Amino acid sequence: MPSAGLAADHAARVELQDAERQRLVDSGQPILELPLLPGGIDLAALYALADALHEQGLPA
Repeated sequence: MPSAGLAADHAARVELQDAERQRLVDSGQPILELPLLPGGIDLAALYALADALHEQGLPA
């Protein structure tokens, strides 16, 4: 059943992402999050990324 295989693949990917995120947290280094921009990058999206970074404490 293909959907069961896709679900297993997705679960494995989420588990890997969680493990890698924990490694980053454990490093003690600052972590900044950027939003997903499914529409690609244009000037408005670039400003949205800059705003997200600024909201997390990155100076302008």
